[in-house]
Amino acid sequence: MEDIKDLNWAAPSDCFAKVTQLLKLPTFQYHVLLGLTVSVGGLTESLVKHSAQFLLSFIKTCSSTEDLTRFTDNLLKIFTDYQKVDRVSVPLMKMINLLLSSGSFETFVEDHSHPFPLNLLQLVKKEGAKTGDAQKLLTSIEVFCGMIQFVGEPRKKSLTQLMVFLCRKYPKIRGTTANTLYETLMVYDDIVDEEKQEEVMTILMETNWSVSISCQDWDTEEQNIIY
Repeated sequence: MEDIKDLNWAAPSDCFAKVTQLLKLPTFQYHVLLGLTVSVGGLTESLVKHSAQFLLSFIKTCSSTEDLTRFTDNLLKIFTDYQKVDRVSVPLMKMINLLLSSGSFETFVEDHSHPFPLNLLQLVKKEGAKTGDAQKLLTSIEVFCGMIQFVGEPRKKSLTQLMVFLCRKYPKIRGTTANTLYETLMVYDDIVDEEKQEEVMTILMETNWSVSISCQDWDTEEQNIIY
């Protein structure tokens, strides 16, 4: 009690060290995670740094599939409850990207039957549908690329979404998709057949994505080259 009484709530390093401990309690996890979403996916450097640090520390304590599933269920519930509410959904996707890139969901990479990857993909897809919000689209590109780590349907459907992004009307979206996908393929070198690897990389890096493009401009082989 004295520890809490003397806590400096204005200092992110002190505050998040205590608050994230509440994630261990099922009753509080949803609400604490909702609050962390805005901090981890926010714009203030100190808030992002310390909230992300302690969130990732908590994830490491989720030693069982049951613990991690409870966490991801709450993550998806927040996404569902705040779908299209940009003040939450955009920071949430940034936080999800952090978790994906840190290997927090590695357990589900091996468990092909777990519903989390496909459920997440559907929510991200829905969030980006019928929007011209560049920030939201750019963030979803990172999430789709991060989801390539899940083999099977999640990977295939993520790649499909990225192919659509390569044909978006905004040059920045097309270029960012190509660059981010290129970097992702460098990490996960089992996605593309070895004999096609060089051709895929060349298309991604040498295509002038600032020029207006349509999926109809690609021949069938180019559209299917990474499947």
